[in-house]
Parts: sequence; C-alpha cells; structure tokens
Amino acid sequence: CVVRAQGLVDNVFDFARSGGAPSPDASANVAEVVDQVVEEARSVDPSDRPEIVVGPVPKCAVRCSRGVLSSILGNLVRNAIKFMRDSEERRIAIRVVESSGQVRFEVEDTGPGIPPGLEEAVFQPYVRGEGVTQPGLGLGLATVRRFCEAHGGSVGVRSAGGRGSVFHFTLPRAPDAAPDAMPPVSAKLSHGVAS
Repeated sequence: CVVRAQGLVDNVFDFARSGGAPSPDASANVAEVVDQVVEEARSVDPSDRPEIVVGPVPKCAVRCSRGVLSSILGNLVRNAIKFMRDSEERRIAIRVVESSGQVRFEVEDTGPGIPPGLEEAVFQPYVRGEGVTQPGLGLGLATVRRFCEAHGGSVGVRSAGGRGSVFHFTLPRAPDAAPDAMPPVSAKLSHGVAS
C-alpha cells in the first residue's frame, strides 16, 4: 500500500515538473537508460513479470537528462506491465531506431489495447478508459507527452482493441561527445627521447 501511494506521489511530481524547460546541454545515453528500465521491469514480482525483448540499441544519446528519458521509457514499460496482468500472452518488445537527427523508441505490448477513439485522449491528464480497474491517476501518459514535447520530441500510439498497443516517442539526438584532446605531436615525439 505504501509502495502504491509512493508511486502515485511520484507520478504527480513527474507531471508537475514535466512542463519545465530542459537544460540545453542535457544528454542521456540511450543504451544505459534502456538497460536500467529493463532491469527494473525484470525485478517486479514474478507473477507480474512479462517477457521483455529488446532489439538492437544504437550507440547514441538524446537531448534530455537521464532522469527524463528514464521517466518516459519507464512510464511506458510500467503501463504495459500493469495493463497486461490479465492477458494470456504477456510480452513487451522495446525497439530503438536512429534517423534524421531523431531517436525513435517503441514499446509494444500484448495487452488489451486501447478502445477505438481514445488513442489521442489517453495522453491527456486524468483520462482513463471506461471499465479500467488498474490503479492509477491517469497521469503517466500525460507526463510522457509533456516530457517529449518539452524536449522537442513527439509521442503517439497505434492500437487494435484486444491485440495490444505500440507506444512510440521521438527525441532529438544529442551530438556525439568530443574526443579526448590529443597531446600535441611535438609532445609525443619528445617524450622519452634523450637530448
């Protein structure tokens, strides 16, 4: 009960800060955050634990803090786990693709899907599908959208009722880190040479 309450409080705080302006030099290593989110998802109670498959993850970074990327991806994975509890097949696939200065993430699940007509509404605060019994305030997906848009990205979903959903988001790719400065050639040549 305490863990659930803490989760709800965390969602409210995430939502409150998701509208803030991002730091212009923020950068998050994609592979590290994907590994962290998957590790957390695999540590849940075995009775709730789905199969998680991760496709190849490009070596790149996105323009946001590690905490923001972790919150976005973690929200989508936790949502998938939560809504698949009654599904016969419980599987999540995570895919990451780089293109045109953007990095696209997909979280596909085998859950019940989203009722037709709610695909856009689920990203609004406090919106929950009719008959939803899973705990929550309806802030997770609203937080995801706010974080993505505040950082120059986008978010969306494809879903077929009863056949799962694919949530996707994009974030701008961060520039590659500058290589370590090389010592001047003269310093390399003179090092260890007798005069």
